[in-house]
Amino acid sequence: LHGLVVMRAKPLGLKGMNEDPCVTWDKEKRQWSLFVSEFTPKGIRASLLQSPEWDGGFRAVAGPVAQDSTGTTIARIGGVRYCFSGSADRACYVYSYPDLLMRGKLHFDFPPWDDTCRNGRVWPCIAELPHGYPFRYVLLTMDRANFPGMPKPNWTYGGLCFYGAN
Repeated sequence: LHGLVVMRAKPLGLKGMNEDPCVTWDKEKRQWSLFVSEFTPKGIRASLLQSPEWDGGFRAVAGPVAQDSTGTTIARIGGVRYCFSGSADRACYVYSYPDLLMRGKLHFDFPPWDDTCRNGRVWPCIAELPHGYPFRYVLLTMDRANFPGMPKPNWTYGGLCFYGAN
């Protein structure tokens, strides 16, 4: 670390309701990119916004996507930036950046959902590791299994799930 930076916060002034924000600096575009799960009349859908300032002035760039979305993440894979989201339909979708065109789904040997844990609304947090590690990429997410005796309805997070991929 090279010191401490204090960033003053203020309301972003976003329209509507959003959750699960992921913000990154896009050096090439000289813009901050904000990837969110946006509440729309069709349900929760991923949208990408950009601004030259980190604390406001965001404008819609792409989305909302057609698929149910949660846990939005922007990550680089092989030097290319992608957008990822979990979904109620038990999938983690992959979109191009910044236009959010569908590129596919993440494939898991052991997905964070099964017959006892049906909720696929997970958060696919992906990071690239330096050369020399056993895996080139890691994904940290959670299952959505409820604790025994948990009253319904509820929104809970269960155990952490850690994946490695090359």
